Amino acid sequence: MSSQGNGVIMVADDGPSQRPPKSLAKACLACRTKKIRCDAVKPECGNCASQKRECMYRKETPRKRPTFSQIAKLQRDLAALKVFLLTLKRSSPEEREKLLDAAVDEDGAVNLLDSTEPGPPEEASSRKNTSQPIDRSATTPIVSSDDELNIANFISVDDAGTTNSFGPSSALHNPARNDRGTPSSRQSTTTTEHVKNELIANAALQRHLEHRLTRHATIAGEPTELALHLLNLHWARQHHTFLLTYRPVVMRDLECSGPYCSAFMLNAIFACCSKFSPRPDVRDDPDDASSVGRRFFKRCDELLSSEYLLIRPHISTIVGLVLLGSTYNARGETSKGWLYTGYALRMVYDLGLHLDPKQTTEDPEELEIRRRVFWGVFVCDKLQSLYMGRPVAINLRDSQVSREFLDLYEEMEPFYPSVLATGSSSRLDENMGDAIPRYSVSTFQQLCLLSKIMTTIINRFYVVGATFSNAQIDLQKIEQALHQWRHKLPSELDFQPWLSTSTAVQTPNIMVLQNVYYSLIILVHRPFISDDHLRSTATAGRSWEQCTVAARSITSIASVYKSTYGLNGAPYVLAYTVYVACTIHVRNAASQSQTRDHLTMLKSSLECLDELCTANPGVAKPANSIRRLIEANHLNLVTEEPHSCRQNDMSFDLDIIHSTFSVNELSNTGSDMFRMADFEYGMPIDPLFGWINVSTPLLEEETPVLTKRRASAGFCKDSSGVLNYPEARSINNDQIPKPKVIYADSCGSKYGKWSLFNQVESWQMEVAVETVKTGTTLIENTVPTTRYGDLKTADLVEIEGFRSTAAVIHEYLHGKASRPLLIAVFGQPGTGKSFGVKEVIKTVLSSFGKGLKKDWKPIEANLSQFKDQSDLSGIFDDVRDMTISGDIPAVLFDEFDSALDKQALGWLKYLLAPMQDGKYLQSGSVRSLGRAIFVFIGGTSSTFEDFTGESINSKKDDESQSQTNDAQSLQKQKWAIKDKGAKKPDFVSRLSAHINVAGPNKSGNNKDDKMWVMRRAMLLRNMLERRLGTKDKADKSISVDETLLTALLKHEKIPHGSRSMELLLQMSRLSEGQKFDLSALPSDNQLGMHVDLEEFQKDLATACFEQDIRPIDTVLYNRHMWCTWEAKENVAKSKAQPMPSGETSSPQRKEQLDISVEESGVGQSVINLMA
Repeated sequence: MSSQGNGVIMVADDGPSQRPPKSLAKACLACRTKKIRCDAVKPECGNCASQKRECMYRKETPRKRPTFSQIAKLQRDLAALKVFLLTLKRSSPEEREKLLDAAVDEDGAVNLLDSTEPGPPEEASSRKNTSQPIDRSATTPIVSSDDELNIANFISVDDAGTTNSFGPSSALHNPARNDRGTPSSRQSTTTTEHVKNELIANAALQRHLEHRLTRHATIAGEPTELALHLLNLHWARQHHTFLLTYRPVVMRDLECSGPYCSAFMLNAIFACCSKFSPRPDVRDDPDDASSVGRRFFKRCDELLSSEYLLIRPHISTIVGLVLLGSTYNARGETSKGWLYTGYALRMVYDLGLHLDPKQTTEDPEELEIRRRVFWGVFVCDKLQSLYMGRPVAINLRDSQVSREFLDLYEEMEPFYPSVLATGSSSRLDENMGDAIPRYSVSTFQQLCLLSKIMTTIINRFYVVGATFSNAQIDLQKIEQALHQWRHKLPSELDFQPWLSTSTAVQTPNIMVLQNVYYSLIILVHRPFISDDHLRSTATAGRSWEQCTVAARSITSIASVYKSTYGLNGAPYVLAYTVYVACTIHVRNAASQSQTRDHLTMLKSSLECLDELCTANPGVAKPANSIRRLIEANHLNLVTEEPHSCRQNDMSFDLDIIHSTFSVNELSNTGSDMFRMADFEYGMPIDPLFGWINVSTPLLEEETPVLTKRRASAGFCKDSSGVLNYPEARSINNDQIPKPKVIYADSCGSKYGKWSLFNQVESWQMEVAVETVKTGTTLIENTVPTTRYGDLKTADLVEIEGFRSTAAVIHEYLHGKASRPLLIAVFGQPGTGKSFGVKEVIKTVLSSFGKGLKKDWKPIEANLSQFKDQSDLSGIFDDVRDMTISGDIPAVLFDEFDSALDKQALGWLKYLLAPMQDGKYLQSGSVRSLGRAIFVFIGGTSSTFEDFTGESINSKKDDESQSQTNDAQSLQKQKWAIKDKGAKKPDFVSRLSAHINVAGPNKSGNNKDDKMWVMRRAMLLRNMLERRLGTKDKADKSISVDETLLTALLKHEKIPHGSRSMELLLQMSRLSEGQKFDLSALPSDNQLGMHVDLEEFQKDLATACFEQDIRPIDTVLYNRHMWCTWEAKENVAKSKAQPMPSGETSSPQRKEQLDISVEESGVGQSVINLMA
């Protein structure tokens, strides 16, 4: 049978034909929102009438949800349309006509992808020229090409002909006259090639003339030899990262004191490059490494003040300020670096560098300088914003400058890795064998493109107003932009050292470029992972994977950089990328239980950061941040050898056992759930079977450590190698007022199973009382217990159920099953069924894959509150959404055995299809649920045996009812028929595991239930800890009246289990640190709601009597001993002489003894009466 509701068809195994479509739901909108039962009375349901709110029913049929493939197709079509529009805008009228014709075929179908593939003719022609660095700009709105916008309205020319940057809204705006005409924005290829050749020739000529600087005695107040040394360091290192300094002009003006090489800029270069020099004369104090370049920094500050450079904008001042700003950031002086760079950014706007100079100048040299300075400042602005987590100063919409650089002299300039690795500052004209091209210009162009993407990332994800909804929309666009950048990257700029086909070495600027790209991937996805500020369930799994791959790539490239050139001279940008990778390595190492691979990556990255601190002292702060994360997650980066076992294998040391199985250091939150202190015998915590404080000996996989632990616990092998169980076991219980050593036979159980608690039933109340008052340490040292997260139990049946369920979940997660895993949980109301199974699932999932998200929650559905099968549609939709995102959802179907439409077990037949096939129908379409964990929590049956009927059958067998009457047989057949009609046998046959949760009450089905007092004690301890707290970290005791505590533990039947206990504590007058005594109990009316008041009062009286009778017992015992002694004494004295007159009489002596006992205090039960 199948029925349709909410557009979802739930398949059942039998029944009549399909019913006609109904309204969306029987319940009104208000009741559906609150998820409460609605009587569906119209026009106003009972709930809305009582609450005096408007009652509305949704009658329209649900709209069909778009599939993920449809959404993806729409997104691709939108991106193609945007690219097509941009292409049309760049094209000439003839090209535009061709593109439009190609976009629509003869049948009228639109195909934009094919029409935009070739690109404009100029771009194609430029790519054919191998000597030109390829401008591979992405074709998305995030990284659009340099459109020829009209910037004339933003250029102002005063009466003296001076060009300024005042926009049309400015009161100072004076439009430029167009009497000489604006230079054409689309120069011919011949003109461009002519300018390019002119600039390259001039760069080569100036390079040959640089030797003339040696004729000067000093340069900028420094010896010429030292000044040229520092300049060579600048041209070999910093220059190629940002191309801020145009070398032909700087070196020319250095000789002739031109405007593009001021004293301030020159000292800024000296100050920034001093950290790369090994020479002692760059230090003010040769013995003080921190004095490197100090005089140059001081000279720059003096020049800024004395020459009023901050109010006289110039390109050389901008270059000097940006270089100093970056260096101060690397030194850890971030405020000064931020302000210096800010001054430079303001000067960029004041000089109009944000507007392409084509419309203001025809000088190729000035055009090249202004473009390089603007893009160098633009890149530094974005890197500084990421490093400090602050907004950018230049947005994409604020500028229009081409990335076309015409001087390509440095593009194919040879680079010598061996020379840079040795730190030599000599001219690079030796070791020609290992020379490789620098590709400086094309590398910088690609860095400019990445900086534009960087701007979008900062503005979408890392500003105060960033929200998840906006970030989610932009995520795919930014991913596409990064993908296109990577796809169009020239092969000579690619570097993937983990591939066998990759080049063995690359230039430092290319390595930095690659690491910046991978760090952007992390910065795009990191906000969406489980514990960050824009976390999302739908994208977290994929984002984890992207971040992990990118972090590995960064560490690999940084390691190659370190081994090839060393990191003493690396830029601070590389340090930031390594820091970003470390943030992912730490999370991975913590979430995957210290996986050695992630720990190795983390350790390698941290070593890189430490070496980078040499030239960049400010990197020490990010490195310390990573170390704090490592410490907070208790990660151990040092590999230690396991401790040797020196003790005799046959020796027995109870302290070793207790320390080995201690759980005091175990944390149950987040990724620390599976971390513990270093023990003498390194026993790793078992995420599958929980934390068992008494090990179960196994015969296989024998190891020295396991042998040692077994021998210490009393498990010894005989001469044939067979492992024998100990015949008796000593357990220390110093806190119990009983003999200090108690012997418990291992084979003393009724059914032949080893159960320590069968032998300690006589003192279980003392153990329970101590458990509530001082904690669970005593019971953990007494009987086997298990722990899953916040769940802790000592009940053997519960332990076996939880462990077997954890094992099934573990196997399912590591298997390839495509259908949901099915588990059933049973117990009386208030036994904590949902809590227990959630803790087990949470614990096992935490050790699987990338671990558990901080905000992980199971999907919970109480079927007793659903009106019909259509209400299940939302649950299955949520399951499918989480499955598609890469998660394995857990669904808790509470009260699955409740009735539907007055039919017992009516929900089962509608659950069979998703259980069996993992599929459901929605609007006529079959949809897969995928991998999930379905937990069915019973509401009417207290045990699995009750649900299946096995308990009834077993009872009859035990009672030996050999002659069952016909009426009972007939009733049994009727039940079987009813169960079959409700699909119970089919449901049971599909289950993989089940758990019977006993709870804090004595089990009615198990007459031999001896653990109910201990279960209640552990539960009560947990509740009191949360309500009252403990005295301090060292003293875990709780102040509680022993009379009240004993009565709470002895009271056999608490009506609603843990719920009643929780409510009883909530109604009691308690505050943190207060003692829980009789005066704190609520009134009898309230108390009677959660206990049997008459029986509870009897329990209180009994507990008081037992407590008060102890001193009386001591006195009575002594009196009895006195009477016995007196009788013997009288018999002896009757045969002897009369008593001397001075002797104390018997009654007097008896009275003295009683007084001495009372004065000595209660508890001294042994008195030597013969003394």
